[in-house]
Amino acid sequence: MAFGAVYSLALVPRQGRSPSHHLLLSRVTASRVGVAPRVGQHPARAAETRDVRRPRNLGVVVELDSVEAVAFDFFDTLVFHRDGRGRGRVLTEYLEARGLGPAPWEHEVLYDVFELHDAAYSPVAPLEERERYHAELAGRVFEKLRVSAASGDALRHSSALWEILGPRSFEVFPDALDALKKLYAMSIPMVIISNWQSGLRHYCHELGIARFFDHIIGSADFGVAKPDSRIFREASRRLGIAPSRILHVGDSHDADYFGGEGADFQVLLIDRASRTSPPLRSIPSLTQIVSLIAPR
Repeated sequence: MAFGAVYSLALVPRQGRSPSHHLLLSRVTASRVGVAPRVGQHPARAAETRDVRRPRNLGVVVELDSVEAVAFDFFDTLVFHRDGRGRGRVLTEYLEARGLGPAPWEHEVLYDVFELHDAAYSPVAPLEERERYHAELAGRVFEKLRVSAASGDALRHSSALWEILGPRSFEVFPDALDALKKLYAMSIPMVIISNWQSGLRHYCHELGIARFFDHIIGSADFGVAKPDSRIFREASRRLGIAPSRILHVGDSHDADYFGGEGADFQVLLIDRASRTSPPLRSIPSLTQIVSLIAPR
């Protein structure tokens, strides 16, 4: 990673990488299902579908094919909420406990509040500049949730709101960190493809995982959300690798599995509870990717 002027972050290709990295991983064929955004919702803001029924994994034999790069989803694949409740719920409880009575929570609020995050914030800026940004973000939270408060109340709560909404509200899965380190050591090109608010690269930087990736693509910054094939094809374009040679791993059946397959990626579900049934292919741990691609 290189840091440019005005505290900007840039992802740069790693040096010494061989032009081809032929990995053996699964090629999947299954029906394709799309997720349409809600009426009036921007396509880049489509939330990843949570699948309610997930039967126990019955043990699918993985058919291997050659790929040259690995793509990952972000939330519930690489990272999870520290307290398991989600930012919206924690934020609502915080405001209600202080008599600030917010409007009903909607996931869209996060996209509105973080709309300027990629351009207006830098995790490597001086502390004073970051605190000023936190105050501005708190003001947007109060505005979007229609919080009735005295002048200056948003500023008083800015540090707490940043803790609730910012990257410290997440933690990297242990198996994800282990897999990223090993894949990086093997010089495997990697990319994140996520339905996320603006500034995903900043989150990854503060969580300590940005250095592993050649590219980080969030739907809000790109303008299109999974399962739309365009965001997958953009990852292929940036990597300079054909879609059929890229493995995408995520937790959502629709956004990741069928979305990736619809873009001609190879696909696997990360299913740490081992409840996925055939014909879908899944792995219980991201470290299994390393064992699959290890030389035989």
